[in-house]
Amino acid sequence: MSLTIVETDGVAIVKKRRVRSRPSGRSPQRQMVGTRLTPELKDALDQAVQASGRSMAQEIEMRLQRSFDLQDLLADALVLAYGEQLAGIILMMAAVMDRTGRTAAHWAMAKRRYTGTPLEDIDAWMEHSFAYDQAVEGAMAVLMWARPNIEPNAPTRALASETLGITTASGMLRQLESDGEVDRGPHAAKLKSLLGPVLARKRDIYR
Repeated sequence: MSLTIVETDGVAIVKKRRVRSRPSGRSPQRQMVGTRLTPELKDALDQAVQASGRSMAQEIEMRLQRSFDLQDLLADALVLAYGEQLAGIILMMAAVMDRTGRTAAHWAMAKRRYTGTPLEDIDAWMEHSFAYDQAVEGAMAVLMWARPNIEPNAPTRALASETLGITTASGMLRQLESDGEVDRGPHAAKLKSLLGPVLARKRDIYR
């Protein structure tokens, strides 16, 4: 199959076409696929085309390819920050939590068994305690799945309190909730920005 992106009356079209096999070294023909764009996105593309000097088809193809390239950046950044194993666990937890939260929100909306804040948008599942709790259960399942076997020489309770994780998390979260600068870890400032809605929710509860 070949793929070609063209513009017709403001509509980007990618046409698919079966082509005969070509000798190695020759680029295959592109396919054509049709899609409709919002006026805002079309205006943004027009401006990008004028700035870059590319055709509309070239601009769309370049930006589509870039979006796929960017997918790998998250995993690479996590590996760089935390190493391969923890990066893998973080990505798996995020995937499980997102799917579980959305599924729980959809289930609650369909069954109408959720008695809290009305669920109107599955994408906003983190705003609803039922869906959030189910996602937490999913994340815990991933963590327990990745848990190493018990080591014979593991620290005793006297050396490492069983509440070490809770104590550490509580301290870091209190610091995150404070109005001062967060200085724990290289991504602390970004965390405070990303978790803005959660922090705002916490402040509303304490008022």
